[in-house]
Amino acid sequence: MKWCCLSFRDHFGEAGNRGFAVFAVRADDGQWDFVFQHRAAELGCSPPEGYSSPLAFVSDVLFRYCPWCGVELAQYYRNNVAEMNRPDLKVRFD
Repeated sequence: MKWCCLSFRDHFGEAGNRGFAVFAVRADDGQWDFVFQHRAAELGCSPPEGYSSPLAFVSDVLFRYCPWCGVELAQYYRNNVAEMNRPDLKVRFD
């Protein structure tokens, strides 16, 4: 895949790990969403014992433009976005 920039490529490679990452998911309307995600802990981590306050392990923000080089992501990745699909990582509110 031809990446828009090295930073975007590197952050895609971090998807699912602790820290910041980017990936794509198909939205309910069939369009592609690009997700900027931060994980405070590794996948599957439990809250500390005795912790009583709400704790968010994962935060998702949808975005349209690369935060490092500024390209419009849907346009740039239109032919390759399915390779960036990570529905298993998107935050769900079921």
